[in-house]
Amino acid sequence: MSPFKPQQQQQQQQKHQHQQQQQKHQQQQQQQKHQQQQQQQKHQQQQQEQQQEQQQQQQQQQQQQQQKHQQQQQQQQQQQQQQQQQQQLTALLFCLIFPSGRPPRPCSSAPANPKP
Repeated sequence: MSPFKPQQQQQQQQKHQHQQQQQKHQQQQQQQKHQQQQQQQKHQQQQQEQQQEQQQQQQQQQQQQQQKHQQQQQQQQQQQQQQQQQQQLTALLFCLIFPSGRPPRPCSSAPANPKP
């Protein structure tokens, strides 16, 4: 009976050691898994940052193009306004030069005198 007991204990110890080794191995695997995830996340973050930078640059370019376009429109409007002002000025001058109401060109800004 007595020689049988220590053998049993040894078997249990071996079993226990084997479990410990398995656990160690599992932990290592988990750690590796975790590290891989972290690296992937890092990589994703970098990609996202690059994408954001590219998007920002594209947006800035678009804004610049829009501004260019707006400036051109404004210049055209200003030119049109200047032309209109010149026309009005010439019409006023004609009205002042020919107060008789019979200018060579009809007054566009001042109301024409109603003829009786």
